[in-house]
Amino acid sequence: MAANVFAAVLASACPCAMGLAVPMAASVGFGRAAENGILINNADVFERVNKVNVVIFDKTGTLTEGKNKIGKIAPYKTQEEEFIKFLVSIQNKSEHPFAEAVRIYAACRKIKPEESFSVEALPGRGITAIVDGYNVLCGSMDLFESKKISIPQDARHDINETEGSIMLMAVDNIFKGYAVLTDNIREESYTLIEELKKMDITPIIASGDRQEVVKNVAEKLNIECYYSEILPEDKKQIVFKNKTFKKKVIMVGDGFNDAAALAEADIGISLASGSDIAISSSDITLTRNNLSAVVDAIKLSRTIHKIIKQNLIWAFVYNIMIIPLAAGVFYKPFGIIVPVYFAGAAMAMSSVSVVMNSLRLRKMKI
Repeated sequence: MAANVFAAVLASACPCAMGLAVPMAASVGFGRAAENGILINNADVFERVNKVNVVIFDKTGTLTEGKNKIGKIAPYKTQEEEFIKFLVSIQNKSEHPFAEAVRIYAACRKIKPEESFSVEALPGRGITAIVDGYNVLCGSMDLFESKKISIPQDARHDINETEGSIMLMAVDNIFKGYAVLTDNIREESYTLIEELKKMDITPIIASGDRQEVVKNVAEKLNIECYYSEILPEDKKQIVFKNKTFKKKVIMVGDGFNDAAALAEADIGISLASGSDIAISSSDITLTRNNLSAVVDAIKLSRTIHKIIKQNLIWAFVYNIMIIPLAAGVFYKPFGIIVPVYFAGAAMAMSSVSVVMNSLRLRKMKI
């Protein structure tokens, strides 16, 4: 009898179900996520996503399509062709979404860029370079004010009255005009924000764009909290500020300027169309070009977390129940001894139950 009890305890105490509880659910969940265009780079997100209550979005290329177009060229005391030549020359090596719009516009006008040297990107502010022997600066109003570049009153008035993103240009510290860029809000952004609010998650916009542009997008999407004209470091501080108030924060972005905030957030989500540094800084990458995948990623991660908890609870309950039985707790009062084959079968069934519960992820609706 002692040998039977020893063998039964040995068989039933095998922690197979415990060992399968997490990796099985994670493996199936990873596969299901990949099928839906969601690449999970860090398994820890399952624990963190369950308590998320704030999602911070970059604007350009995230909530908007990122397909910027030049809506207006406004040279100041210079020829339009010369203005475009300087503009495309300084932006020709840039990866910013605005730069692509400039390159397309110049190509349509059949204006080729000049070679640029000493190119320096100023994250969240603009870019500077030497073109044809001239020091060319291109960027935001804040950048021009910090460089003390004078902007004529009539030009400043027109800029303030203009809708859209503004890109100013100066040559040798002399204001040469500006370009207006337009971008459309993604169609799925409206549904996305509604879904997040239904889940009691607060959406926030953090963008380096002009206040008028960011405010317009926020109003259209019914987002109450937004930040405009901020630098990449400011985005990181906004994430940190929310975390200090015990908020669980998701940051969604696609550009170089979002990398620090993506890394600081509890969960960073990047778009596959984004920069390499943004993708490497994130926990989740969305491979399908649809922002609704953000909600899918949150729902699926929460479901995977739920399945993992169920698996662990079952594994613990199994061990708590079967081991005392195998040890002969009912032998003295009832004369019951658990056969070795029964203990082995119970151990196997516990593992099968964990596997089958994990496989439910394949059929569950996101």
